[in-house]
Amino acid sequence: MARTYDDETWHRARLPGDLPRKAAATHLGMFVAWCAARGLLSPWHGAFDPDRPGRLTRREFSGRDYLLDHMGGKLEDEHLTAAGQVFASQYVASGRYLGEYQKALAADLPSVYHVEDTWSAFDRLA
Repeated sequence: MARTYDDETWHRARLPGDLPRKAAATHLGMFVAWCAARGLLSPWHGAFDPDRPGRLTRREFSGRDYLLDHMGGKLEDEHLTAAGQVFASQYVASGRYLGEYQKALAADLPSVYHVEDTWSAFDRLA
């Protein structure tokens, strides 16, 4: 059974009522985009479309869109290289990532879910 490091459905249940459902995936999508830029995504991502990870790193779509459209809203073992799995277990699963995300992008917002899904926000976080 695959280990799940984070799942947007868990966050969806905590969304403030004024936000769209996809806002639950913004933080995790940014982590996926960061992993893509550093070669931490597994070959699984190119199985059906070899250029799909490259299109993400070229910023043709957001990490959130990639997560929702191609990963079922979940970050699991199969999505990451061995090094990516170690990093995700120590950083995402521990809650450290979400805490740093909140400090970097949502300190002045009502919640972490209010962060806009933009590449400029990603650049501030990265």
